[in-house]
Amino acid sequence: MTKSGYPVSKESGKVQVRAVIASAASDIPGLGFDPDATPYFNPTMGQLIYGDCKFQPSLMDGLPSGSSGVSGGDKIPYWSYFTKLITPPKTKVVNIGSMTSDPDLGIYGCCASLALGSVDNARRLIKPNADQDTTIGEILMSDPLLRPKTVLHISDGLILKFAGGKEFDANYSISPGLLLASTDPVALDSMALVRFEKMRLNPGVGIPPIPKIGNVPHIAGAALVGAGTTDPAKIEILQAK
Repeated sequence: MTKSGYPVSKESGKVQVRAVIASAASDIPGLGFDPDATPYFNPTMGQLIYGDCKFQPSLMDGLPSGSSGVSGGDKIPYWSYFTKLITPPKTKVVNIGSMTSDPDLGIYGCCASLALGSVDNARRLIKPNADQDTTIGEILMSDPLLRPKTVLHISDGLILKFAGGKEFDANYSISPGLLLASTDPVALDSMALVRFEKMRLNPGVGIPPIPKIGNVPHIAGAALVGAGTTDPAKIEILQAK
């Protein structure tokens, strides 16, 4: 665990672990964001926080309070830098996303977890009210940083959470015991959404029907930019033996 960047207490009989917050200045391999790799640009303005690549201690509300040592490009945080975990040339990514509903995104599955987990300054990239939002799809399609390095997506449906907010709630969870694998994260998430909608119509004894999730902007947008498909006719399901 120490080699992975988690300081562990050496005291006999005790194991103490504290989280490590990514920093651009970190000397731990793979920790932090890569200032030398081409960042993702999005015109939605962000608010930098500690851990973001271009965050500075002198920042006030995410914006520079002075001009000393600050480049013009850093004053307006339209950029999201990729994590050092994926920027090395020979990296291969196996992404595990969960079948979990999200009140802002509809589903926090394979697409959202990989895209938003791969860049900093990502809070600005969640756009729940758009008809189609290509942001997450654009990050997934980033070449050469992410798309060619991602070799497999696994959708974890051992426990499926179809409603109830971000925290676990047994009232809105079932255990289908599913593990789905594909090179197409959009297909995996769209299949999970179908299951969500069925469960929301009949959530269980004593629980009234829950409104449908309906359109999920980032899934529609990801399909639009070629990150995958939502068309059931183009999705082939094979059972692993």
